[in-house]
Amino acid sequence: MTYAHVYNHLYECRKNMKVEGHFMVPTAKKQIGKKAGMPHYVYGYLTHVVLVEVDMLTGETDVLRVVSIPDCGRVLNRQGLEGQAEGGAVMGIGYTLYEDTVMEGGVHRTTNFTNYILPTFKETPIIETIPVEEAEASGPYGAKGIGEVVMIPIIPAIVQALYDATGVRLRHLPATPERVFRAMKEQGII
Repeated sequence: MTYAHVYNHLYECRKNMKVEGHFMVPTAKKQIGKKAGMPHYVYGYLTHVVLVEVDMLTGETDVLRVVSIPDCGRVLNRQGLEGQAEGGAVMGIGYTLYEDTVMEGGVHRTTNFTNYILPTFKETPIIETIPVEEAEASGPYGAKGIGEVVMIPIIPAIVQALYDATGVRLRHLPATPERVFRAMKEQGII
């Protein structure tokens, strides 16, 4: 039977159709001290591999390519997964290389997008998403989801790639060209 046939039948009979689903996150049996609520055990995982290019004369860092590898359970919507993974990667690139909130004497000096730099399409690298599809038995249709995990691992991946390229370990983000240049100069690399 086709969807069109079902729809026409319901329409002719003036019947409403409703689908409802619920998912309760499974929790561990043992309470962890000083934590609110029971810990759940369905976690999303993600790995980022990045290729960066650093201008050794200016400290400018460009992310050229990102491979995003989420363990998200069964993929239910490939385009949605890729959009989430790409969006999180770009957010992480912004956090790592561009976005700086400056405060002086308790007053925000970063007041608008003129001096709070966000990555644009120009700074967006090639991003490839390769999902690890291990169905989660407790998840709806085997899915886990990826949520916020898409932004987190790209930050240390970029910082480590920057270290591999320059030999300097930055301890303050964002890794602006000025900070990278200053760190290379302080360590006698340039």
